[in-house]
Amino acid sequence: MAVILKEIPVKDKEEAIRIIDGFSEKYQLIPTDPDNSLDISNEKFHIYYDDGKSLVIIETNDAHSVGEHLKELIADFPVFF
Repeated sequence: MAVILKEIPVKDKEEAIRIIDGFSEKYQLIPTDPDNSLDISNEKFHIYYDDGKSLVIIETNDAHSVGEHLKELIADFPVFF
């Protein structure tokens, strides 16, 4: 079961794209669906845009490492925390 690490409110899809691109570059995330660049993941993180809620959501399936993942995100992207 996925654990949500952070929900980032965005004003529009363009802002979501900028945020997701930043995470993608930093963590070498790849699209989970080749046709949707707003849903990306790797072994640690799953990041996607929820258009209905205007949120970029960061989650992990590694429930045992939530604290470590949060520390890493805070260090790399403090503006979101």
